[in-house]
Amino acid sequence: MSPPPKVGDYSKEFNVYQDLYAYDLAHDSITRLTQGQRLGDVDLSPDGTRFAAVVSGQGSQNLGLVERNDSGNGATPRLVTAYTQQRVSSPRWSPDSKIISYTVTDNDGLTSLHLYDVASATDRILFTTNHTAAYPAWSRDASYLAYVSDETGVFNIFAYDLKEGKRYQVSHLLGGAAQPDISPDGTTLVFSSFNSHGFSIAQMTLDQKLWPAENGPSLVSSRNAALPVTTGENGKGGSADGSTEEQTAVPYNPVRTLLPHFWLPRIAGDGSGKAVLGVFTAGADVIGYNSYALTADYSPGRSRGYFDFNYRNDYFYPSFFLKAHATPYIYANLLQRGDYYELNQGFTAGGSYPFNFLESRYSISAGYQLQDLRALSTLDSRGSFNGVTVFQGRQDNLFAGVSFDNVLKYPNSISSEEGRRIALEYRRFDRNIGSDIELSKYSAEYQEFLPLPLGTQKHHALYLRLAGALADADVKYGQESFQIGGTPSDLNTYSLRGYPARSETGKYVATGTLEYRAPLFFPMRGPGTLPAFAEKIHSAVFVDAGEVWGDHSPFSSNKAKVGAGVELRTDVTLGYHLKVTPALGFAHGFNRGGENQVYFTLYLGL
Repeated sequence: MSPPPKVGDYSKEFNVYQDLYAYDLAHDSITRLTQGQRLGDVDLSPDGTRFAAVVSGQGSQNLGLVERNDSGNGATPRLVTAYTQQRVSSPRWSPDSKIISYTVTDNDGLTSLHLYDVASATDRILFTTNHTAAYPAWSRDASYLAYVSDETGVFNIFAYDLKEGKRYQVSHLLGGAAQPDISPDGTTLVFSSFNSHGFSIAQMTLDQKLWPAENGPSLVSSRNAALPVTTGENGKGGSADGSTEEQTAVPYNPVRTLLPHFWLPRIAGDGSGKAVLGVFTAGADVIGYNSYALTADYSPGRSRGYFDFNYRNDYFYPSFFLKAHATPYIYANLLQRGDYYELNQGFTAGGSYPFNFLESRYSISAGYQLQDLRALSTLDSRGSFNGVTVFQGRQDNLFAGVSFDNVLKYPNSISSEEGRRIALEYRRFDRNIGSDIELSKYSAEYQEFLPLPLGTQKHHALYLRLAGALADADVKYGQESFQIGGTPSDLNTYSLRGYPARSETGKYVATGTLEYRAPLFFPMRGPGTLPAFAEKIHSAVFVDAGEVWGDHSPFSSNKAKVGAGVELRTDVTLGYHLKVTPALGFAHGFNRGGENQVYFTLYLGL
């Protein structure tokens, strides 16, 4: 299925391309001049008629010209070079709007400084070097080009005299320089300078008499003859000197980069009295068409294995996902009758259809879940657990959901800091699709993130979550339709810290969480070369509240449960790939059934 037309500032729903925009100073308005053209390093000609730009496509970058059109009708660049597997950068117009200087870097690490004559469509290579040459800038009389090179060991500014064909070293800095430009009167050079405090804007007086000449030991070649440029509208073809490079296309094979690159140990429990030991891994192919996560465990106490496998495929539109699991669930002190363990087995297949904007996302999802529940705990002859009748059998269902997300997170954020998430879901359990029960479930979730600027302290945030659900029929078993209690996890939708996991059940459920999240410090280091890297350490103070009820146990505000506590969290990258947030917490439940809990949990994508 073909992707729909681009929405907002996205191209084909997923790709954010650099485009050309015009900002009107007088009216404080922005006009988009191109659509999905993948432009960079744009420079407007001094006569104001056209733009020079780097155009990316098919693994290469080329020089393109964009005619100025302020109407916003979507201008299209005209490619004037057709390099293959090479990268053009930093095009800059000469003061008379006739010539464009730019650099080209190939896969052998060689960089050439070029001049392109617009009128004659010819290309001139000034020199080629095995060092970096970047950011060419014209002098106001067009007699020389200033540029940046690293041939001194750090980035310094050099100049190439167009009449003499000689190179000169302009600066001698210890911290380095980048992005030079020359003042209109030609007497001052401004540039970006780097020192122990970071980048800053610096300037120096230009006096060509003081520049030491470079005789070119680092040059690979120097060509001053005019050369024909390869012109191709589609970016295909040879190099600028007309040569061609043979390329062999082969079908993409994701297997090599899809294989696991790390294995992490894990420990769990299934009520057998012995620890359940296992491993976790995750991965994705290099271009992100396939991604997966897998846990595999073995229980010596029950002589059996468990697993949880999630796979997502983005080859097509919409995306498809598959899930399979055989996992032990605990209902801690179920209805005050002791810990009940259940084997939850199932398979899920579905798809999601996203609508992406730059700062917001919508999604529609639907699918089918086959789910089978079996007791791991010992039952009596009537199929009861300590007098509580428990469900065993199929709970197959069809589901559909919609979601909205506009949360924002920054490089030093400890969690999302702004915006909200909203999700709605419907599930239908029916005997016609294999279920042993018949009912519908409706659920909703709302999350809000509020930044808390405390003086000079940044990245403090307030987090609010409200979640609830209802079923339209009774499930006359101990597990009922919904459960409440325990620490947050992917398997525990309605957590309530300070209370045992899934300890209370019912037909209706409502929960709320309020957290104050604060950064502590940023270690940004790991233990030697081991595949573990600690980025940030932060904390959260929280209050949880909620209740679950049903037809046989009506709602009462006196029964509502409240818990509070604190968590210490660390953002960690494991196995060079997986970003997780392990948390050590303490919680206290203030109402009936509450307890003191010291726990460890793992967050993904706070």
